[in-house]
Amino acid sequence: MVAMKHCLLLCLYIVHVALQTQTPQKMNYQAVVRDAAGFSAPPNTSVTLSFIIHNTTANGPTVYNETINTVTNALGLVNVEIGTNGNLSTVVWGNGNKFLEVRADIGNTGTFVNMGTTQLLSVPYALYAGNSATGPTGPQGLPGITGATGPAGLQGNTGPMGPTGPVGATGMAGLTGATGPQGLPGITGTTGPAGVAGLQGNTGPTGSTGPAGATGMAGLTGATGPSGATGATGPAINTGTGNGSNAATLIYTTRGF
Repeated sequence: MVAMKHCLLLCLYIVHVALQTQTPQKMNYQAVVRDAAGFSAPPNTSVTLSFIIHNTTANGPTVYNETINTVTNALGLVNVEIGTNGNLSTVVWGNGNKFLEVRADIGNTGTFVNMGTTQLLSVPYALYAGNSATGPTGPQGLPGITGATGPAGLQGNTGPMGPTGPVGATGMAGLTGATGPQGLPGITGTTGPAGVAGLQGNTGPTGSTGPAGATGMAGLTGATGPSGATGATGPAINTGTGNGSNAATLIYTTRGF
């Protein structure tokens, strides 16, 4: 087989964002395998890739090492996930810069060719963010620009009637309404209790003399009065002749007065 060389025409380091909250500890790696003339390797060519991560510099201490066996596809590409045969969570991503060294054994000859070393930039550090502690809260950002008003939504279905709310506060008194028409007379009510006696009124004027009353009944006979004083001696009576009856009459008459 013509000597092959590993050309890194496309090398992607992608941290998968899974639906779960845990960050997957893997990175995607893709490369094109070409021969010395620049032609892509045939499909199903066996390739063994060795991935070495150095700390701080390209020649710094090794903090990760992994070997993966794969084959090329119809386009001469190899696609692997770094972390398949190792544990990337052991890498302390927050401690210095990290550099990835790639070695390839094309056709499983037992000989690895160093394909170069590249610094890992921002994307792999999502692995560090997935394992690191939460940092302090940053300052409040500036308010964003108000977005445009969206179109009105469709009319929703009428919801069920809610529970009766609490009684509201008493409202203000309303204005006095216009006087209504005269109502019909009501029925006579029961006589109320006697009121308190009023003050003595002024003496009224003397009334006119009334008609004479009827003659009253005869009164009882009064008691006998005291005897009157003896009257003066009358003149001597002439005892003339005559019958006795006339003389007696004169005496009675004189004493009666």
